[in-house]
Amino acid sequence: MNSIHPYWFIAGSLGLAVLPLFFAFVSSYLKVSILFGLLRSGLGAQQIPGNLVIMALSIGITLAVMAPVLEESIGELQTLDTSMLEKQPEASGEEMEKVQKILKPWLIFMEQHSGEREIAVFKRVAERKRIETTPETKDEIKQEGEPAQLSILVLLPAYLLSELKEAFAMGFVLLLPFVAIDLIVANILVGLGMFMVSPVIIALPLKLLVFIVADGWLLMTRSIISSYVVGG
Repeated sequence: MNSIHPYWFIAGSLGLAVLPLFFAFVSSYLKVSILFGLLRSGLGAQQIPGNLVIMALSIGITLAVMAPVLEESIGELQTLDTSMLEKQPEASGEEMEKVQKILKPWLIFMEQHSGEREIAVFKRVAERKRIETTPETKDEIKQEGEPAQLSILVLLPAYLLSELKEAFAMGFVLLLPFVAIDLIVANILVGLGMFMVSPVIIALPLKLLVFIVADGWLLMTRSIISSYVVGG
């Protein structure tokens, strides 16, 4: 009876353990969750929507954004030969290349949505580390041009910084109407001499009304998805 090689069992267990982190770091989940967190802060509601709701919304929108990448990875996964699980790791080099192809759509996605400045910074860091490790390869690195452009060690931090920067930029625009409402309500209450009334009590219903009238959920979701359209 055929049995799975222990190497693949251990690798599969580790893969399942880091899968949530992989999904959060190399997908749109980071930016989406930050934006929904900023939305809750802008509304002034401490626990509404709750953490579970924010997580569910973030995962749903992330799946919609990452659908093409997931389809490409699943397509490459279906081409794998299951008999490779019964072989020694050294004897499955050709199949390991196919495994690497599964990750290629994710690398392309990160490269497309990473800022040029972020990539340039981490490319210089990677090249400097290579030169410090093997000084004799300095000339070779210069001749290669851009050796670390597609490296996960370059793309991952560049992508994360780009996502954080874009999330904060979108969050700034998102919070501006809420800040304006807070200032208007606070000034009106001060002008009326109602110092004992908390501005939050008056501002929260107004914020909810503005958000509903503007169809905020749909507008926010559409903006997030469109931010991942290449060339759009």
